[in-house]
Amino acid sequence: MFRCKPLAVAVLAIWTLFVWGQRIVNILTKNGGDGVDLARAIGFVLIGLAVAVVAVRPLDAALAHRIVSVGGWASIALWATRIVTIPMGDYSVGFIVVHLVLGAISVALAVWVMNATRIGLADGRDGVDPTDRPSTGTDVADPATTRA
Repeated sequence: MFRCKPLAVAVLAIWTLFVWGQRIVNILTKNGGDGVDLARAIGFVLIGLAVAVVAVRPLDAALAHRIVSVGGWASIALWATRIVTIPMGDYSVGFIVVHLVLGAISVALAVWVMNATRIGLADGRDGVDPTDRPSTGTDVADPATTRA
């Protein structure tokens, strides 16, 4: 079962739900966007909920990695465009700085969680670090590779 770095997954889920939940509040209460903005924010809230499920339910490592990777890449793609388009818009310096920071944090968390859930996938083990090697003195010589 999936037990690999649940902290990373939980942090990404909470962050995504916080950022995009707040965006929905801004759209609805401050007339801060249109239908496309609302649809995008709802989509990211759904992504945050999917990542939250990975954080709280034991899942197969490959499935968990796939779910968080979709969410991570969606976040990276969105912020890669927004960190370029927001500074080009007619916004205050404070607004631009806040959104650049939000984007940087979101991208960093996405990368962290995708790396954290990738451990153990390469060799088929669930949630086991493939670099975890036995300590010195416990190695057994492989007869196929040892010269007589």
